[in-house]
Amino acid sequence: MGTGYMYEQDVPDIDGDKNPDPAMCFDVDLQDPTTGESIGYATDCLSEITGEGDGVKLIGTTYFYLSDGVIVTRGLTTVQPVLQETVTPNGNTITHITGHPATQMVC
Repeated sequence: MGTGYMYEQDVPDIDGDKNPDPAMCFDVDLQDPTTGESIGYATDCLSEITGEGDGVKLIGTTYFYLSDGVIVTRGLTTVQPVLQETVTPNGNTITHITGHPATQMVC
């Protein structure tokens, strides 16, 4: 789960015209779940956001900035309302949930 200030940034070509495409992005810290130690940060970029039924579909491009280098992933993402009440350990109510399997590597 992440939150952050959103800003516009170009991501590698999505639509096949060989030009970068616009996306709305935000940054989050990455932490080791065992130690809580910061291990880097990620930039999550959302493109081609479209409503579909009671959810949203989009293309997600995520950059993971780690000490040994950068990993970039891209995938089709679906955001849907949760079907059961979901509350985080620190009391935040989750209204929507998302996930995306990687479909290709972006270099």
